Amino acid sequence: ELGMTPMVSSTSSITRRVAKWHGIVELVSTLSADPMYAELYFDIRNVSDELVYFGLKGHLFYFVFQLASLLYSVVVRHRAQRLVRASVVEWAATVDAHRKHQKGQQDEQNKKKKKKKNDEQSTANGGETNRSDRSAADDDDGLSTADLVGSTTRADLDNLVFFVTRWPQQLQYLLSHFPRQFRHQGVDTLRRLDDEFVRSELVFNSAIDSLRRHIL
Repeated sequence: ELGMTPMVSSTSSITRRVAKWHGIVELVSTLSADPMYAELYFDIRNVSDELVYFGLKGHLFYFVFQLASLLYSVVVRHRAQRLVRASVVEWAATVDAHRKHQKGQQDEQNKKKKKKKNDEQSTANGGETNRSDRSAADDDDGLSTADLVGSTTRADLDNLVFFVTRWPQQLQYLLSHFPRQFRHQGVDTLRRLDDEFVRSELVFNSAIDSLRRHIL
């Protein structure tokens, strides 16, 4: 799901990826603007508080942590969560690969121009050199990194970060009330779930940081 590094593709492939990316951004932005989204987030915070309260009552451990495991498993592993995380990582890799590809093309063109300038027989074989330059230009899809990022804003990235991280962080809030030395099967299950989330969050945050560098 994560860590994908796409090869530089044709213009049509890049165009499809652009459309897919903006579809994800628009979906999350629309959700973020919906009052019901904010209400649902408020509800899960209230539920988390209730789980903390009853979890601290020793005789309710088993029941509370069964409910917590069910709730946070859905939150962390929800299809929408996985889709957004994977899309951000894939898109950051696409933008980075495209930027490196363009830089390589520019460096190659600069070398050819320098060679042409220094070639003592530039007049005699100028037509051949021009064809080589045109061939290099034909490999360029004509899209800059700015074109790929397009209308994506820092606010859009903030919405994505909130969507991916703030909900599962309620699990971390619950676990913060139970120190590591506290051993219980239910808590240990939740800690493993949190470890799973933290690993994916590190990859996701790295991708977000990469995208932020391309947005003015």
